[in-house]
Amino acid sequence: MAKAKNEVAAAAGAVEKKASKKSKKDRIPFPALKVDAEGKATVKLKEYPKDFNAKIHKRLRPSDFENAAPLYKQRAAMMRKRAEVFDMRADEAMYEDGSPEALKLKLVRMLKRATEMKAQLEAEGIDISSLMS
Repeated sequence: MAKAKNEVAAAAGAVEKKASKKSKKDRIPFPALKVDAEGKATVKLKEYPKDFNAKIHKRLRPSDFENAAPLYKQRAAMMRKRAEVFDMRADEAMYEDGSPEALKLKLVRMLKRATEMKAQLEAEGIDISSLMS
């Protein structure tokens, strides 16, 4: 009986948590878009806004832009970022087996990161050779 009460309490807590989360309907239109009563944009965007926040604003649509290219370029950049994360996760999963191929991939990835870090430090004016000695 006590177990059933705990399950009911847990379910009630989950419902309250879900209810407190902001729904997609609560999102507001992006302020730069002048929206009519039907919710359609009357003023169109020329480029993707830097201050757009998907958690606050309603989703931008191709019809919100004069030319939909900036929207699609932004979406493509976001997808590339996601793809990099998935590639990294796949690589890490391959390293877990400890095979020679996995170790080779891990070494290649580490060397790539090291060269990127070296270039970044040199660009900031830090002498790498003094750090290594």
